[in-house]
Amino acid sequence: MHQDLEIQIKELERFGVDELFREKASGKNITDRSEFRRLMDLIQPGDTVVVSIHYGRGMHI
Repeated sequence: MHQDLEIQIKELERFGVDELFREKASGKNITDRSEFRRLMDLIQPGDTVVVSIHYGRGMHI
């Protein structure tokens, strides 16, 4: 696992994230988003969704 991802996961766990969905997707392939579909199937009214996006090397929002 890449070190940057490990740091992100630890931060999310520190804030009490109950379930973590990870997906690696390129801008070219937006149709195979199984984790996103799973998230959309599971979320309920009142849930909070936190999104962390990593763009290539050194770019993280």
